[in-house]
Amino acid sequence: NYLIDIETQRKATRYTISPLGKAVLITGCESPLARALAKYLDDLGFTVFAGFKKLQDSDDAIALKETSSGRLKLLQLNVTSEVEVSGWPGPRYGTVFLYYALCAVAVRLI
Repeated sequence: NYLIDIETQRKATRYTISPLGKAVLITGCESPLARALAKYLDDLGFTVFAGFKKLQDSDDAIALKETSSGRLKLLQLNVTSEVEVSGWPGPRYGTVFLYYALCAVAVRLI
């Protein structure tokens, strides 16, 4: 189990989350921060969907896939495109609950 701190204006809340049966969607994996988060969560045991704006011919995507486990999946997912986002199945992927991590916002994992 891993601790995640979520800070709000009112208080800090600490949750314990087991990675088993959990998945995370990370958008913006062109950025080093997003790729590092994807790799970190994969190393912890989460299923990770790493979204790239353009997956084809992406050296960063190839490098991430080569250094990760089989739980990490690469996606072409441009969140600014209604067509690509509308094709996403939503908050459930099979029986795995999906956590969204948009790397445009600050996320702090401990």
